[in-house]
Amino acid sequence: MLTVGETLNLIKQKTESEVKNLYGLEFAEIGKIIENFRVNLNEPLLSEINYYRGIEAREAQIFALIKDGYNLEEIAEQTMLSRYLIRKFFKKFLAKII
Repeated sequence: MLTVGETLNLIKQKTESEVKNLYGLEFAEIGKIIENFRVNLNEPLLSEINYYRGIEAREAQIFALIKDGYNLEEIAEQTMLSRYLIRKFFKKFLAKII
């Protein structure tokens, strides 16, 4: 299984505009989210890569909060999910970008 760091390397093989078109994030923003959510680059992705690029309703809700700049604790409070699950959703996003 891929790690978060390996996934980032695969994402960086895409152009900035490809990544921005997929989810509206730039490389630097992805890195900042990883740092803010305290996701370890050596952590396994926890999600098999799914070549279906769409996202589910719950994922879309969490992703919107991430893009709006909410931190991990705020997202967990608003969605009533644990910080662990929020990190897991974020890693699923990474898998869908590659």
